Amino acid sequence: MNVSPKNVDQQESKLLKLSAFLTETSNPLDFDCVAAWLDTLKTSSKTKQQYLNAGNTFWKWAMKYDTQWREDNKNTMTPFERHDLPQLKGKDRVDAQRLAFELDDLSTLHAAAHKKGLHALADLILLGAYTGARIEELCQLRTEHIITVEGVQSFNITDSKTAAGIRVVPVHPALTVTVQRLMDDSKNGYLVPSDSRNQYGKRSDLLSKAFGRLKTSLQFGPLHVFHSIRKTAITQLVRASVTGTLIAELVGHETGTVTYDVYSQGASAAQKLEAIAKLPILAA
Repeated sequence: MNVSPKNVDQQESKLLKLSAFLTETSNPLDFDCVAAWLDTLKTSSKTKQQYLNAGNTFWKWAMKYDTQWREDNKNTMTPFERHDLPQLKGKDRVDAQRLAFELDDLSTLHAAAHKKGLHALADLILLGAYTGARIEELCQLRTEHIITVEGVQSFNITDSKTAAGIRVVPVHPALTVTVQRLMDDSKNGYLVPSDSRNQYGKRSDLLSKAFGRLKTSLQFGPLHVFHSIRKTAITQLVRASVTGTLIAELVGHETGTVTYDVYSQGASAAQKLEAIAKLPILAA
């Protein structure tokens, strides 16, 4: 199984918190104990579910590989399942979701980044606005990832959090000059310069934090993050009447249908360029 070091660390961190709770309370590891532990976690239902998933993964591993554990718990059901966690509904659920930026907001953010001397961040905002790509996908782009497919200059996104995220996205006409400049100026092969030294190889950390400070200085709240630019791009493609399957292909989502996810070879480069070109030009 190919599990990233970051994922391993996150799982271990969750299990250590449970271990500390068991030590502190001297309770056995059962359903009631896990429920009591969940009540001590001051976090969202979504995050609590992640803790349960970590516990369940450990339980299944121990039952498979630890002989003594398997013998001691052979008649015991995993204590990490069947917990009822409160779910947000209606307006509360909508309010908890990240918000898309308006097009004018992106122009404002781009201009503000340049004004503050954050030129790499300004370029990153443009790349996000005209591709709908995730921040780390953009930061992992190298000069060799600018390819020509069927006569169309494109981004070859090879580093993504999902299999569907591995994709080829045409360069929006408004990005042509920027992309060429980034290629010409690259000192280490990456399009977007970054000083991040993340232990998991992520290059977007410092730029993500810089974006957070920038948007906060412009009075944007916690529901607006860099990922909101992705929501803006998808929204604009929808409003430009681009088909859902083509939008999914451009932004790296599965459609959930066998016809498109398994059998289709996808849209042509020309079709994808026609679609991506419908993203509106940001005001200078």
